[in-house]
Amino acid sequence: MKMKKQKIKKQEVHKVHEIDNWQDFIFPKRDLIYAAILSFAILVIYFLFPCKFFFFDGLMYASIVEAKEPGWQSRLAWANHLSFNYYGHIFWRLLKYIGFEKDGYSALQIMNSFFGAVTVGFLFLFLKKLIEKIYLSVIFSLLLAFSYAFWYRSVDAQVYPPSVFWLTVSFILTWSYVRQKSKLKLAILSVTSGLAVLAHQGNIFFLPTVIAGIVLAGRKNIKNIFLFGIVAGFVIAVPYLHVLTYQEKTLIDRNTGRFAINDTTIKNSFDWLRGNVGSYSTEKYTNPYWQPQMKHLITDFKTMIWGMWFAKGSYYGYGNPSNSGKIWMLVSKIIFILFGFFLFFKEKIHRKYKTLFYLALTWWLSYMIFVSWFNPGNPDYWYQHWVPILALYCCAVYEFLKDEKISLLLRKSLLGLFFCSVAIIPTVNFFDSIYPISIAENNENYIKALFVKKYVKKGGVVIISGIGWNPGKVYIPSFADVGRISFDLIFVYNPKAQGLQILKNQIEMIASQGMNIYA
Repeated sequence: MKMKKQKIKKQEVHKVHEIDNWQDFIFPKRDLIYAAILSFAILVIYFLFPCKFFFFDGLMYASIVEAKEPGWQSRLAWANHLSFNYYGHIFWRLLKYIGFEKDGYSALQIMNSFFGAVTVGFLFLFLKKLIEKIYLSVIFSLLLAFSYAFWYRSVDAQVYPPSVFWLTVSFILTWSYVRQKSKLKLAILSVTSGLAVLAHQGNIFFLPTVIAGIVLAGRKNIKNIFLFGIVAGFVIAVPYLHVLTYQEKTLIDRNTGRFAINDTTIKNSFDWLRGNVGSYSTEKYTNPYWQPQMKHLITDFKTMIWGMWFAKGSYYGYGNPSNSGKIWMLVSKIIFILFGFFLFFKEKIHRKYKTLFYLALTWWLSYMIFVSWFNPGNPDYWYQHWVPILALYCCAVYEFLKDEKISLLLRKSLLGLFFCSVAIIPTVNFFDSIYPISIAENNENYIKALFVKKYVKKGGVVIISGIGWNPGKVYIPSFADVGRISFDLIFVYNPKAQGLQILKNQIEMIASQGMNIYA
């Protein structure tokens, strides 16, 4: 009887301990309501101003997501971001199921808006757990929502919002695991980290952050790192092996037609992983050199800044900076950066929020190795770092508010200046970038895509030119469910006389098949 009581007591203690391990994810009802309202409000704003700049990658994904061509299943998998088109196809079908007839591009935009808004909601809850101040948590969550790169990617059809969502979830779980260890938490973290890598291949460089978190948590480090590697590796490996075996067939021996692991299949698979769908040549997709130069530290710091502020030189031409906007953004950057460094060292944030700081630093350093080699200066690989940076900044402002060593008047003055500087960010981002790109008339490709989609009969062929100057045109016919003849490419690879004959032969062949031809 005594042993039975001891056993029951032990089970109760274990149950309480498990509950304690999840305290970071237990929120008051009020906080959950605030997070839901915040996410919904942001989602509405995203929906009101969707991007009308049909970037060529988005058009390509849209044509795949709509799944109209034979063999579309084999096109869903994309080496650099394996899961994105699957998410998009499921979301597109879901919209159709509930009665919303949307094309693939619009479906991807709606999906990305959901991912973006939910990410902001999660950041709010994370900040609220860190500092217990609602208004500061709201302000810094809105800073992420309306930062330049995060905002336009959330209203476009590019691949990054799902990636940033899984990275944010994994980062918060890693932070929580260091504070409150749990086998279940480690298992969930392993799965979400695997999903982050499936969302974008480059996120494999987030995994050192998780490993750093396991080390910081202490006790049984090797065992827990091993368990993390097994679970995350399984989540990543199974989808990739399926694609490489049954869709890309790079793991199929071409002589025997069977699955095989040999030099050829490994090389073909590795080249596909580094390259892109339907191609085993990596020359076009990876830099032919290894150059992690010191100058790229500066380049990528500037790139991260671009993730927050729209300015001259922001890539892809998403908007046109006004003269006043450039001035105000410069003022905002100077105040934001200088005040940030002042707060960081004045309040000793690296000591007071040691776990958060070390995890953010590990994430930054591991990405430096990747980005400095692969694609220095690309904000898409850096804007997710605003999640831990804004968290650290929010903690610094919170500590500054409590710092009685500084006069109340000075604290209020500096914070007033800071809040004015951050109020500039969404305003200029909207009027110089987000609003202009939400107007269809500003994008020639958008008009052409809709025209082709409306007036060209399915099964027809569009003859187009100018691909070399405007890659987006390549995908317009595909997006409209018609074929294409790219006659400018014919003349790139053939002399004029021969090119004309090839074009003539192609047109005659298509005409003889009764297809409609549009030029």
